[in-house]
Amino acid sequence: MPTKRSSKSNETSKKENPDKEKEVLSVNRFHMNHILPNNLLLIMGCPEMTDRLILDYLDFNLDLPIGLVISDNLEPYKGKVPDIFLFPGKDLDETLLSNLESRQKTASKRAIDNIEQDPRAFCIITLKENAFSQLSSNTWTRLKQLINERHRLNLTVILAVNIEREQRQEQGVDGIGAVLLKYDPNYVFFLTKHLHSDTKLEKCAQTIENIIQKGEIAVVNYGKNCESCRFEVYWYHINRERIKHFRICHPKYWEKSTRLKS
Repeated sequence: MPTKRSSKSNETSKKENPDKEKEVLSVNRFHMNHILPNNLLLIMGCPEMTDRLILDYLDFNLDLPIGLVISDNLEPYKGKVPDIFLFPGKDLDETLLSNLESRQKTASKRAIDNIEQDPRAFCIITLKENAFSQLSSNTWTRLKQLINERHRLNLTVILAVNIEREQRQEQGVDGIGAVLLKYDPNYVFFLTKHLHSDTKLEKCAQTIENIIQKGEIAVVNYGKNCESCRFEVYWYHINRERIKHFRICHPKYWEKSTRLKS
């Protein structure tokens, strides 16, 4: 007849594994359409993969009426985002971000009295790691303000750090990625192997590596809501066929873009 374990024995077991509950990870499939509006997404990986992931996100959010893409390589976004909203990375400065903030403040105020007004927008910044590092202090200040005010501005912010092939094995995310993690992104997407000294990521470093080794994208629910015992990690796979042909933003912006071309 089995003996009943004493409560004292149970207490001893808990003392031996005080962090056991904290190590429980969710490794389910991630659903891109579960991302709420006005979130902050941080993506780290090679340029080709970051662009595909961003296009995948946009394809799941085709009802977003307006947004900006600021990138060193705008080619993947041509024909999908109106040209008037595409800016090369060198144009990223305090003025560009300030204009976006002003536009969103106005749109958000108008939406209070007009239910037909959709104030939502997206801001995508995808640059090489050294390009982020070379931004002026004023630009960083404005970017941080956009991130902190994104809920009031109805703005989804996506920051992608493009890590060159030769850097992938040598570096983790102790550079600009570590700085951006301090902004408390809602989700962090790892497209290549990265380890980081951040205490939250240390708990799931092996899980992230295992997912990436299988050819999938590792997604970490990094928001403040995950400071408690359960830390959520997911895997994700991009459907490359689906992201080949789509258009985002309101038709009037496509018409305006066409007129400016002619």
